[in-house]
Amino acid sequence: MDFLSLEPFIPSGKDFQKSKLLFQELGFSITWEEDNLIGFQNGNCKFILQQYDNETFAQNLMLAVKIENMNIFWSEVTQKKTFRQVWHPGNWTTNKTTIWYRGQHY
Repeated sequence: MDFLSLEPFIPSGKDFQKSKLLFQELGFSITWEEDNLIGFQNGNCKFILQQYDNETFAQNLMLAVKIENMNIFWSEVTQKKTFRQVWHPGNWTTNKTTIWYRGQHY
């Protein structure tokens, strides 16, 4: 059996609109939107943002994101207003092509 996709539900935290804006600033496009769910996509990467605020869940969420060039990514993303508002250095670990993100509750 071949899987066509796996799209995790990502909790928004306290501010659903700020989370929506953050992912748009990071280059994700909205593919669909319905009530308290938004489908996002950037290339082959897809996920569903859910209006869900649970601090324990958010702090235990971990993601690994693969990118082509870390230097370009950081130079672009650190210029984004929403990213600067929610970024906490202890929640991000990187190497040349992978970002490990540990969820936070903001």
